[in-house]
Amino acid sequence: MDIIETQRLLLRPFKSADEETFVAQITDPDFMQYSRAGALSDAAARANFIQRLARAETKFSKLAIIEKSNGKHIGYCGVEHCELDGQQELELGYRLIASARGNGYATEAARAVLDYYQQQGITDIIAFTAHGNEPSQAVLKKLGFKFFKNSEIESFSILVFHRG
Repeated sequence: MDIIETQRLLLRPFKSADEETFVAQITDPDFMQYSRAGALSDAAARANFIQRLARAETKFSKLAIIEKSNGKHIGYCGVEHCELDGQQELELGYRLIASARGNGYATEAARAVLDYYQQQGITDIIAFTAHGNEPSQAVLKKLGFKFFKNSEIESFSILVFHRG
């Protein structure tokens, strides 16, 4: 996966040096507030990080989001494969630390990722959110996603959005 740069952000594949920051983020209940899994245990977070590293050089993966002004790792954004209702889909996902929310970073990062894939002719991408995650739903609408349907992943009720 390539490095993607915006005016304020650098989106790059995860690397080994990101492990402690990544683990701290996905074991934090606030960071994982709308996740179907919730905050992960340290062991599960480290296993998840190993998976992230393995996908880092593939065509579809989540990328670390770095604030260019200070080099701070503030979350992740990217497109990965997922199975939804028996279908293989490409899913846009993003997550930010609390102090980075409300600054337009999720929209900026996700727009850059979507533009990256659009340049490769890949536009059939879904996204989903928890029912109560209005900020994420607002980001998706800004990006041109439309509500598509209600569904579930692992018994977790979600709203599915489509753009393409």
